[in-house]
Amino acid sequence: MKIPWRTLGARLSDRQRQAVAAGLRGLLFWQQDLRTRVAPANVPDATPFVALYARGRLRGCFGSDEGSPSERLARAFLRALTDTRFGGIASAERASLVAEVSYVSRVRARCFDRLMIDLEPGSHGVGLLSERGALVVLLPSVARDGGLTGAQLLSALARKANLADAQLLRRRDTFLFETDVVVCRMGGPRVRAREPREQAAKWLSQLVSAQGEVLFAIDGRTGLSQKVGPMQHGRSAAVLQALARHGGYSREVARGRRRLERDIREALAGRPPPGWPTEPFRVAGTLALAILAGANVEAELAQFARENADLGRVPWDAAQVVAALGSKAPAPLYGRLASRLSNTSRGRLGPRSPRVPVETAL
Repeated sequence: MKIPWRTLGARLSDRQRQAVAAGLRGLLFWQQDLRTRVAPANVPDATPFVALYARGRLRGCFGSDEGSPSERLARAFLRALTDTRFGGIASAERASLVAEVSYVSRVRARCFDRLMIDLEPGSHGVGLLSERGALVVLLPSVARDGGLTGAQLLSALARKANLADAQLLRRRDTFLFETDVVVCRMGGPRVRAREPREQAAKWLSQLVSAQGEVLFAIDGRTGLSQKVGPMQHGRSAAVLQALARHGGYSREVARGRRRLERDIREALAGRPPPGWPTEPFRVAGTLALAILAGANVEAELAQFARENADLGRVPWDAAQVVAALGSKAPAPLYGRLASRLSNTSRGRLGPRSPRVPVETAL
């Protein structure tokens, strides 16, 4: 199956991201004032899909594979600007537009059954070739924006292709793909080339409240924050581990660890805080991540692992437990994990681990 897209050979570099952001910013100002000079330059030689949002709602989305890299970006932007499928862009919304460009990478043909196995909602886009050879595509953000599971995403693809049922996708050439994304907004901060890790660490540190809670998410299109979400405490632990490794934010890390320890003990005592997982394997994974972030809950995880002998059925979380506890990990859990990983190398893993759904419609 031949897909007429130019794909990225590698992740966008910092310089490429800056060039794309500058090009998007110029196009955003141009759509508000046509006298503004627009000249996107040094953008990647790959197929761009541009999505435009106003007040967090999708207003237009299109891709383009015509012309030079700069022309492709400008054409995709213009087509998204005049896209009326999502209500169009009102004059009052032009000053608040947010542009998101997704560059295609790693297109892989997959039959329907394999598609169901390999699809990771939010990480993968999906597409098909119609009987007439036209492409029907959903970008990875469709799943994230809509909170769709893999099955729901494939159903959405079928509806877009005017198929009555997702099972009819078996008769089409279907494929997965990934994207690399750059987001730019009117009046947004310019990307600075120096010290990107320090900028990231400073931003993360601001997510840790005075009480040690870590903000779950911030919508890059609207700026709205979400206080709590799935795997709240595991994600918080990942933030604290990153800040601890970076250094310079000991107060934030200490507050976050204390809050993690308190919430974990409350949850294990039958008083789970908001965002606490219900499945035992995710609880174990959360405790493991907390330990790796420096929280003092090794005894709690060891006890929990002993009381939940079935943890080994999910290799990902079992591996986190073993990594966190080391020699203190229950021997049966370690043995079962080693056996399953050995089977994986021979292609006999068996039932796949449950996934938590983790970028914009065309």
